[in-house]
Amino acid sequence: MADIGKDYTSIIWQAKVGQEKNFISTFQKFATAARKQGLIEATLLQEVDKPNNLVSFGLWENAEAYKKWQSTPEYKDYMAKFKEQLCDIVQPKFLKSVVKVK
Repeated sequence: MADIGKDYTSIIWQAKVGQEKNFISTFQKFATAARKQGLIEATLLQEVDKPNNLVSFGLWENAEAYKKWQSTPEYKDYMAKFKEQLCDIVQPKFLKSVVKVK
């Protein structure tokens, strides 16, 4: 039960066609920077049949750490790059875990 109530982010990404490799490289830098702000781990999943469709999940120390990260110039710069240069769709969500099956 200790896993219930954890703070997560999830983002649905649609990379611009032909920008998938650049997106993945930039996402890795983005997640590495977020680790310094309270991100515990991040996973990026890519759709097999449509490789420009991706989804990420991030586990955070707490909601405050995520909110602090969102307020940094670094976060804003990365999100601007994703939205303006690399992606057609960026849909972030903040979530709490309610069930975990192992």
